Amino acid sequence: MNTAIEIFSGTTSIEIIPNPYIKMFNISSLFFFSPILLHNYYLYNNPLSWLMTITSMFTGLTSLNYWLEPTPGLRRIIDNIFVKISTLIFVTIFLKYLSLKYKIILSINLSLIIFCYIFACIRYSYNCSSWIPFHFCVHLISAISMTAILYLYNVENNFKDIKIDLLQ
Repeated sequence: MNTAIEIFSGTTSIEIIPNPYIKMFNISSLFFFSPILLHNYYLYNNPLSWLMTITSMFTGLTSLNYWLEPTPGLRRIIDNIFVKISTLIFVTIFLKYLSLKYKIILSINLSLIIFCYIFACIRYSYNCSSWIPFHFCVHLISAISMTAILYLYNVENNFKDIKIDLLQ
């Protein structure tokens, strides 16, 4: 039984990710659903909030779909497309609608995401398994940032929050 998912090219095989780590990435893909929980809790009712929520949902779904069986192909391409769309939407909203104090904090998050992504790519290119925790951090920090941008966008623009009392 294989202990890793492999890509076969000719006579050589390249290990993509050991099986125990696949579950970790499946779980980290679920992090992208946190904006949906926030949106449902506060019932934000404005178009950009809905756009951010739907975008994060599709990002989570495509990421989960890819990490269920991480091999090159259409699923990876679709995941990369949604990551780029999501990044474009969230960074645009972050730059256009948030005040400077939040831009500074979220810029640090964005810098950490870029650092972890680049470092993961470098480590992966040297066939080192140390790329895995860095890519996991990309998922985690991205999900935290997406949730923060959704929340701060609504706070900054004084949209009415209809808070649901879960204890009723």
